[in-house]
Amino acid sequence: MVDLEATIGNLRFADSASEGLLLVARFQGFERPVGNDMLTDPIADMLTQIRNAIQARHNGVTLPYSRVKEDILRVLNVQGYVPSYQKVEVGTRQFLRVALRKGGNSPYPIEGLRRVSKPGCRVYAPYAEIPKALSGFGLVILSTPRGILSDKEARETKVGGEILCEVW
Repeated sequence: MVDLEATIGNLRFADSASEGLLLVARFQGFERPVGNDMLTDPIADMLTQIRNAIQARHNGVTLPYSRVKEDILRVLNVQGYVPSYQKVEVGTRQFLRVALRKGGNSPYPIEGLRRVSKPGCRVYAPYAEIPKALSGFGLVILSTPRGILSDKEARETKVGGEILCEVW
């Protein structure tokens, strides 16, 4: 049986600035970071960060950069769910700064987000069978051979693909 007090006593924050703010666990001389430094599903992490920022009533959120995330934000921007976003470079790292609402007291355009296709269970649809989120009042984002598209754009260009997420 594991001694809980001894385990809690072995948790500490990283000492130096070079280690960052990682929680480190020591167990029988073995030291490793606790937490998820390696992202297994960056799109789901992005959606969760946006969802959490909205629930915490923040005006914006900063996300780690990737081209897929930027393309998803472009679709959200064109459809009116994200007022603005920009790519920011801090040293050698790149980030996406996303505004979640236009003004200080304006309502959030996004009411809900849901990841559909996951790394363990991919979901694909031909253009004729692309689902409609919230009976057509929401948005479905797809990854197609022509890039990341909304459900309406995919139907117009008659191209199917992987259903990434639903937004309403």
